[in-house]
Amino acid sequence: MPRKLVALLSSPRLPLVALAVAVVLSLPALKGGIQADDLLQRAILLKLAPYYGGRSPYLSMFELIMPDRASDPALIKRGMYPWYASPLAKVGFFRPLSVAAARLDYALWPDNFVLQHLHSLLWYALAVFIVGRIYYRLPGPRVAAGLALLMFAVEDSHAVPVEWLANRNSLIALVWAGLGLLFHLEWRQTHSLWRLFAALASLTLGLFSGESALGVFAYVVAYQLLLDPGPYLARLSSLLPYLAVIVAWRLIYSRLGFATSHTALYIDPVLNPLDFAAALLTRVPLLMFCQWFQFPGDMLIFSSFRFNLITSLIAGVATLFLIWIFWPLLRQKPEARFWALGMVLAMVPLCAAFPMNRLLLFAGIGAFGLLSLLASETGTLGAEPTISGWRRSMARILVVLHLWFAALLFPLSLLGFSNFGAYDEKIQNQFPADPSIEQKTLIWINSNFLDNSFPLMIRALNQRPLPAASYNLGFRSSTLEVSRTAEDRLRLRQQDGFMPLPMDRAEWDPASPFRVGQRISRPEFDVQVLEVTPDGRPLTAEFTFRKSLDSPDYLWMCGSGGWFYSCWPPPLGQTQTFPG
Repeated sequence: MPRKLVALLSSPRLPLVALAVAVVLSLPALKGGIQADDLLQRAILLKLAPYYGGRSPYLSMFELIMPDRASDPALIKRGMYPWYASPLAKVGFFRPLSVAAARLDYALWPDNFVLQHLHSLLWYALAVFIVGRIYYRLPGPRVAAGLALLMFAVEDSHAVPVEWLANRNSLIALVWAGLGLLFHLEWRQTHSLWRLFAALASLTLGLFSGESALGVFAYVVAYQLLLDPGPYLARLSSLLPYLAVIVAWRLIYSRLGFATSHTALYIDPVLNPLDFAAALLTRVPLLMFCQWFQFPGDMLIFSSFRFNLITSLIAGVATLFLIWIFWPLLRQKPEARFWALGMVLAMVPLCAAFPMNRLLLFAGIGAFGLLSLLASETGTLGAEPTISGWRRSMARILVVLHLWFAALLFPLSLLGFSNFGAYDEKIQNQFPADPSIEQKTLIWINSNFLDNSFPLMIRALNQRPLPAASYNLGFRSSTLEVSRTAEDRLRLRQQDGFMPLPMDRAEWDPASPFRVGQRISRPEFDVQVLEVTPDGRPLTAEFTFRKSLDSPDYLWMCGSGGWFYSCWPPPLGQTQTFPG
């Protein structure tokens, strides 16, 4: 590594440099606008029906899928609860402090998205500052702490939490819970009781900002197990106040009705401990693969089961390789074991959700602490090496990957994520702009509920004409055969089964598989399941409409090559195939 850079990493100015670099790399987020869940949250904060259901935003802003609203005809007609949705599916999070931050935006600058993104950027700057304090507070060379902080500041997986307003909660949770870790370190070193109370209060604020705050508790556990100098029993007993806070938080959380259940996308570790334990075996290696090798894990939620299985196997091998790389360091340095254990434990609560890079904010603290120690011990940072050979080369490769390459990817990731909003905007612009659409029912032959629901939210928020109703039938992510068996009837056969991708299964309950002959009713049609896949998803389904498929009241949309166009169902007795 260049001597000037090593000197900078050792300099007292490094924290300010890291902070400035993080802010500069984040500037493209100011033009990010709103997309995906931002739209739903905006509708709730503006109390726009039917998305706003009357409950306080402090309770409803992070309620994505709720069983008490699954039968709401207005939401069904807006595409929020498609025909395959389980009436029991629940994805609801209690994050009142993050809601308070959003309400502040809407009190001061409700229509100025640049200032809303600037608000998020300030939280990221605070997070970088606090993580820097953690690195410098813990044992290890100052130059290693500087490198760890700089890698954390430029990490490209942080781009989505910085730009996505709906994901700001993880930044707020990190600020509060990270402050709690600092107070914990001071408590264990000074035995000042007020610092214990400050640590517990900070953790509480973090948990009520976002569940991800549990990731910081992972480092509290790791510190007590590996670095605290006290007697072993005293070290363990010091965790009891934190466990009491976490248990109390979870009781309040559950008492208010928040949880994730009856969905294939999330696993609640309290309600489904066995499923969660099984998920750890595949999801931890995937998160490790994303964290260490810059694998774009966000694509997994849009990928086939076969692709994800292959990736899981590769991730398992990559995890074993990482253990081999770091093994001598882990044997030598207790602080290395601390960072490694904290990183792994921070990944455990992340496994409640499908693996995605944007979740790695907390695990990255340990990863970069560990990598900076490896760089130091291999002589990459100028010190006399204690570890040599190929591990020195691997340390250099990983530093380049997480410093220079990550810094390049950060603004590119910001620009890439903003395309989601542009995509939904383009879809809704394909609808007729005149008020005649208000008399039409929009039928998506092959799409998903995101293609259906988010463009309608954009229309509603912009007070543009909306269709009377909107429904999606099949999916565009695998080959779909559409046959017209009667004037009012379509038979759809999805090659890989309906809901072929993980993202499609947010509202499907694997514990309640579909059955042959099962019927589902929607305001505009009835569905009968004719065939099912081995895992209980529909393979073939028949849709009987209330009117002729040729009725002028219907507006049909078909997908091809990632785009949509107006179309008509096939003629009677014919079949049309839509490639996946």
